[in-house]
Amino acid sequence: AGLMSSMVLLGFLVIQVKFAVVPIWMFWTMSIGVTTLIFAGMAKAFPPELMGRVYTAFNLLGFLCTAVAQWLIGRILDLYPRTADGAASPEGYQAAFAMLLGVEVVGMLWYFWAKKSGFGKETMVDKAEAAAIAEGGP
Repeated sequence: AGLMSSMVLLGFLVIQVKFAVVPIWMFWTMSIGVTTLIFAGMAKAFPPELMGRVYTAFNLLGFLCTAVAQWLIGRILDLYPRTADGAASPEGYQAAFAMLLGVEVVGMLWYFWAKKSGFGKETMVDKAEAAAIAEGGP
């Protein structure tokens, strides 16, 4: 629900609503923070001996994606003429936020497709336990 609400709030920013702008920004920044809950899910999906590597890879991916997203936002803002005081244009921000929203929508669609198709339903921990049972272990 947190990411879905952040997408709705980002959609409000994309269409540049003229009401409750400060609360929209406040609640968007709070709702986007639920992404850290992914760490709890990863702890259930991977064996303990791999968690250091898993967290390292996830953090690296997060930082790389953030750097690329910031660069893309800058490139998108540069496509639009500056305002009289030299600031980026509102249309540029609208396009940049629309790009971010598009990426989030694609990720959400992939998530729901994966859930429906059963992709990733069995974790590495489940597979290791099944293999141990098959070999006559606990």
